[in-house]
Amino acid sequence: MSRPHPTGATAPTASQRRSLATIGEVFSRIAEGAVTLHLPDGRSRRFGPLDAELDAELTVHDWEFFPRLLHGASVGLGESYVDGQWSCPDLVTLLRVLIANRDVLRPVSVGAFAQVIGDRALHAVRGNRRGQATRNIAAHYDLSNALYERFLDETMTYSSAVFPSPEATLAEAQREKYRRLASRARIGADDHVLEIGCGWGGFAEYAAGELGCRVTGVTLSTEQADYARDRMRRRGLDDRVEIVVIDYRDVAGSYDRIVSIEMLEAVGHRYLPTFFAAVDRLLADDGLAALQVITIPEQRYTNYRLRPDFIQRHVFPGGHLPSLEAMTRAMRRGSQLVVEDVENIAPHYAETLRRWRGRFLANADEVRALGFDDAFVRLWEFYLAYCEAAFRARWVNDLQLTLTRPGNPTLGRGPYAGD
Repeated sequence: MSRPHPTGATAPTASQRRSLATIGEVFSRIAEGAVTLHLPDGRSRRFGPLDAELDAELTVHDWEFFPRLLHGASVGLGESYVDGQWSCPDLVTLLRVLIANRDVLRPVSVGAFAQVIGDRALHAVRGNRRGQATRNIAAHYDLSNALYERFLDETMTYSSAVFPSPEATLAEAQREKYRRLASRARIGADDHVLEIGCGWGGFAEYAAGELGCRVTGVTLSTEQADYARDRMRRRGLDDRVEIVVIDYRDVAGSYDRIVSIEMLEAVGHRYLPTFFAAVDRLLADDGLAALQVITIPEQRYTNYRLRPDFIQRHVFPGGHLPSLEAMTRAMRRGSQLVVEDVENIAPHYAETLRRWRGRFLANADEVRALGFDDAFVRLWEFYLAYCEAAFRARWVNDLQLTLTRPGNPTLGRGPYAGD
């Protein structure tokens, strides 16, 4: 999207000129990909090799973009886009170039340090303790069911699909994801399945409708719960599916299988052992659990925990991507669970996000008609592009895991023991 800023033609201040000079020096280190920077006064500068495969453009409409980028880093980049201070014909390509050159694009300033401290304090206040977790979920998932209908497919699934072929529709790919997770958990018709974080009921509908099992879905979102309950009534599945608004920490009972699809990102580092202790407590002795979770590599995990990013600040309050190692450490501390199997579906998430963003922008006028302003539209455009670029670059991953306990007879003895 292009949103020219009305003050773009004014001359830069001394502070803005200094920021531009620093950003220019930093951008001169770009070695992978290229960026052409169009300034508000009509001048252009190119950074990176001439024959770069990833070739991006960035048009600045307001000189204030440069201090915001210098002092705010990735948060400043996103916030200035939301405010219309710059535009770009291909956000994903630009963000991929910035990710590829991340090690050299690290200007340090007092302002950036102050922003980090402020963001860290805000993130701490939003920690996912009881009560605050409900507010965090409501801030994102209770925006409007109609909003999500404008870019999700008919399954109303807000997590990565798995595309069985490039020609598959988004709905077909979401159902393939459901099938794979159900297979991981070996769900059968006689099972009672707990879904932690049931969303709008897509997986519950699949599991009860296609596999014939019972499902208890839990969520903290009242909007999602109302939608999911109505969905089950319309599908004639309300005798097999129960939707409960409850914190996962307060769920009681015993379940044959547990499934959780991209809910762990709403738990937080501090509560990872608590989450896995709950799964261990709720899972039957011979039960299996299947999780899908967005993760960050362990090498960046500590820095990520201490420096909240744009998405945590403006999109997912309380959001937190664990590393695989952080999850296994939490399992060791809080449970007897172990990882039986793991698969990375990150490329599928990049394609899922590409399709979501296309649908969102195609329906942007309808989003505005729901009461969301231009800044919100730009925020979500940047958010979806930011995530797509991260998955394409394997900057983050999306893992499907099978969890069990040692000695679980459900897994059998293996192909070399006569099974």
